[in-house]
Amino acid sequence: SSKKPSIMKVAVGVDAGTQSLKVLAYAVDTNSVLARTSCPLSLLPSTVTGRAEQNPLSWIAALSHCLSELNLPSSAIVTAIAVSGQQHGLVALDSSGSVIRPAKLWCDVESAPEASEISTVLGYTLPAG
Repeated sequence: SSKKPSIMKVAVGVDAGTQSLKVLAYAVDTNSVLARTSCPLSLLPSTVTGRAEQNPLSWIAALSHCLSELNLPSSAIVTAIAVSGQQHGLVALDSSGSVIRPAKLWCDVESAPEASEISTVLGYTLPAG
């Protein structure tokens, strides 16, 4: 009789932050970390005060790179994926779902002068970011 190969259930965690994208592979049955990797992310260069933008396609490239670096055993089956990411950013898409401009990040305060002007009119503080 042939024995079925042992399957290793793996949960993958992804943290897409402002400065890096991190991936962790966790063996569910043994409660142990199998692998972890990260890829740096950077803001797009700008001369505009307060601007904080990234190319959303760089997030996908970083995720692809990190997943390829995990080197999981052939018996590994990913049974769960958890994702956390940056707060309130703006990714503008066209009608076909393609990115049309760099993403505005949560830390972008380019609109601070406008927010201050509107705050004066409204009589309460409107945050820029």
